[in-house]
Amino acid sequence: MIFTSNQLPPQTNTIIWIILAVLLIGFALIGLLGWLVEKYMAWAQLRVDQGMSPLILGRSITKPDHFQKVAFKKHHRLAFTEFFYPSLILAIALTFLYGYMAIMNDSNLINELWNYVPNEDGYARGFNTLFFIWDWDNISTANFFGLTLWNDFPTLLNSPHFYIEAWPSYVYISLLIMAGFLYTLSTLSLFARTFRIYAMKNTAFTIRLEEVSKKMY
Repeated sequence: MIFTSNQLPPQTNTIIWIILAVLLIGFALIGLLGWLVEKYMAWAQLRVDQGMSPLILGRSITKPDHFQKVAFKKHHRLAFTEFFYPSLILAIALTFLYGYMAIMNDSNLINELWNYVPNEDGYARGFNTLFFIWDWDNISTANFFGLTLWNDFPTLLNSPHFYIEAWPSYVYISLLIMAGFLYTLSTLSLFARTFRIYAMKNTAFTIRLEEVSKKMY
């Protein structure tokens, strides 16, 4: 069914404004995330400067190739430490999940980690029980000037509930999220430091002519 501007359901205007608001908030969050990533990578690059500047000032390193070799050695040690902790958390999460299923003889838990629908006993055992869940797949739509738009709000399938029976899912998924977050930070640090080492390999030993002339006169 195609609606004209006068026939468009009143709630569609509200939904359009909500969509625009969500888009604006989304762009703002993306900008904030980009700013945070930039600041974090700048901090990670600064660690290269902090580790290598004493060696250059002390004349322990005087050549670009030696700089790169020592910098990457420090870089790899730091990367090992950074990736160790999320790997340890991931190992703990997997040990917890499979250990719990083995001890409790509950192999179905792995299939219910995200389930929010209560079972016949009246409770759900998934991590999604802590969030609002809407039925976006079956939302009502209408055609408006050739565009398919939502003309109603999606049905609410679940509101946040805490089920004590779902605590294994809460623990396991929380550990996975923590590990994923630390892996992301470690990866950003890895790229930032690698870029900084290659960027400073030659420039750290290059004297600009402007600086030379200032010292001469």
